[in-house]
Amino acid sequence: MWEVKVSRPDATGVMRHHSTIKRDALIELRDAREGLEGFASPGSIKPVFTSVCNFCKKEFKSTKKDQMFCPPKIMMRKECCAYLFNKEKRKKPMLEKVCRACKKTYKTRLPPQMFCRNPCTSNHLKLIRQKCLCGGNFRTHRDEIKTCTKCRGTDKKYASRI
Repeated sequence: MWEVKVSRPDATGVMRHHSTIKRDALIELRDAREGLEGFASPGSIKPVFTSVCNFCKKEFKSTKKDQMFCPPKIMMRKECCAYLFNKEKRKKPMLEKVCRACKKTYKTRLPPQMFCRNPCTSNHLKLIRQKCLCGGNFRTHRDEIKTCTKCRGTDKKYASRI
């Protein structure tokens, strides 16, 4: 029961197509005939809610009351609003850091990054000779390190890398 074509005879008596009654109008007629006006029969029509997408801020219609994003059937997966919203949410915040070699400020999403770009690691990096608390000398490019690897107890760890 999707739609009904209504035909009536014209002045000559030939049946002619008069109009088409859509599904919603048929259900309303049936409900009015049976005295069920205002009641939707379960399974016949789902209520439609109007919502606003949380990502693109466009208005859309849905059968779910708490749907937050545009329906994904309209677009490809990588273009749908739910995918883009979650992708944006997972991004790490931008950090403003100072390069260890050239002392310029730069932005990065990686907390352990120490240099602004690759040439800075090799061209501008200067090894500093420092004197350890135990009396020995060691070289490093980090100012905050004040002790050698033997004093810190990491000499075996660094030797295993070589």
